[in-house]
Amino acid sequence: LEGRATHVHDLGVHGDWLLSCSLDVPVRVWDRTSWACLRVVQTGHENGIWRMVEVGEWVVTSEFNGATFKVWDQQEWTCLKTVATGQGGLNSMTECGGVLVTGGSYGAIKLWEQGTWTCVRTLQGHTNWVRDLVVHGDWLLSGSADKTVRVWDRTSWECLRVVRTGHTNGVFSLAVHDGKLYCGGGRRDPTI
Repeated sequence: LEGRATHVHDLGVHGDWLLSCSLDVPVRVWDRTSWACLRVVQTGHENGIWRMVEVGEWVVTSEFNGATFKVWDQQEWTCLKTVATGQGGLNSMTECGGVLVTGGSYGAIKLWEQGTWTCVRTLQGHTNWVRDLVVHGDWLLSGSADKTVRVWDRTSWECLRVVRTGHTNGVFSLAVHDGKLYCGGGRRDPTI
């Protein structure tokens, strides 16, 4: 699929659609049968889009190095709300049991109630950028530039474990498969 001016930062699948976003600002909505671009959504994010996640009936986008996220109606693709997170640059987002979870440059992880988009809890512990968030079973995993992965209980939101990864430039990406946690390092430490 073509149509992006820069590299693709995030993808999402919603029913018959594939959504793509990048630093060239718009979200593109692709038909997964014909692969035609159905819509180009101008988001109003000045620095392009870093992350995109589906939460309930909404799509949420975050700006590259921005401190806000935008909530979108998926039918009309209108922006319903812009939320200031107070987290510095917003680097990571995921959906966790109907709650939006965001990680930012100050090390905090925030949980946002869908619909009202109010912060209902803040998880503290990381001392640097939270670069990735992954839901796995009863856990939320957070990877940070502080070189650790934290394992959070999704019921109590307590930190159950801090994993010191050995990465020299922080943890930039996470994946879980077959009971194993995989951590990807940063630009100066491109190891797994």
